[in-house]
Amino acid sequence: TSETYPAGGSKLVSPDLLEEATSLNMASLTPRPSNGFLFAGVGLAIGEGCLSLYSGVDFTALVLTTVFLFLLDKVIVNGTIVEGFTKIVAPEYSRKVIRHEAGHFLIAYLLGCPVEGCVLSAWKAMKDERFAAGVTAATSFFDKKLSEQINGKKP
Repeated sequence: TSETYPAGGSKLVSPDLLEEATSLNMASLTPRPSNGFLFAGVGLAIGEGCLSLYSGVDFTALVLTTVFLFLLDKVIVNGTIVEGFTKIVAPEYSRKVIRHEAGHFLIAYLLGCPVEGCVLSAWKAMKDERFAAGVTAATSFFDKKLSEQINGKKP
């Protein structure tokens, strides 16, 4: 019914409204926590430790170089190198991003918020002016004010 969905005006969407509109509880709409990045970090540290031991390269210099390269990737190319490597090493990450953005798309559709576009990679988000810097995947809405708020361009 038209009273159920805020498409006619308000863009305020409460968890109760989401549950009512989708017939799903909030737990099924919330991404499950993952320790993938934690394990990757531990694996990288162990790898750097082994490399340091066997090559004689200073461990601190190796770690600082790695941190510098990660920051450089994030600042210059929006994290596309790390994202690409992550998608190769952990293909389930790509599926998780796709499901997440599909959820945004579905909820927007159900609530009557017209979707303008969707990007699923940091590279495409970086090239698309609709998305704020640092966005790696996102859904953009025709409602300019709403889209800017969601994408962090305006409070």
